[in-house]
Amino acid sequence: MRRRTLRHALVVLSGALLSVASLASTPDLGNFSVFGGGKLLKKDDWAPADQQWDIGGQIAYQPANWPLGFAAAYFSSYGKGSTDFGEFKGYTHEIQLGLEKIWAVGRFSRPYVGGGVVLGKAEASLQTVQDSDHAVGGWIGGGYTLVLARHLALGIDSRYTYLPIRLFDTKGQGGGLHLGATLGFAW
Repeated sequence: MRRRTLRHALVVLSGALLSVASLASTPDLGNFSVFGGGKLLKKDDWAPADQQWDIGGQIAYQPANWPLGFAAAYFSSYGKGSTDFGEFKGYTHEIQLGLEKIWAVGRFSRPYVGGGVVLGKAEASLQTVQDSDHAVGGWIGGGYTLVLARHLALGIDSRYTYLPIRLFDTKGQGGGLHLGATLGFAW
């Protein structure tokens, strides 16, 4: 009976020590990076400027031992094209706030997923006529960061944003699919 109790106590103690060790070994994770790529918008709403250049910056922080962290990003896109009525230009600006899960897979690999709210603005102009709208929507996305040379971070990022807008008295979509590469500082 004593041996059995001693074995159970050792198993429980070992499990507790392993649990504490695994918690203690989870460091703070985060990064600050710049983004460059493209944004694909709904063709019916934005053609011929539905494929836009997209730049931005993002920061993510997940405290040690927390299941989720915080994310904030800013993206700005621009596109133009010719129509039968003249040159059409389109712009979008998005502030994204939300939660993000970062996994430390080995020493260098960090996949992540997240989602949250978007505060956005869309602008369009056709010749001398302009219109703009502000809206609130949502975002979901993910990516992969490769940490090199201690803190240098290279990655890929994709996000989908939903941003209902009204331009030129027509309901449309100011969000779209962001695809691009990131370069930044990771810890």
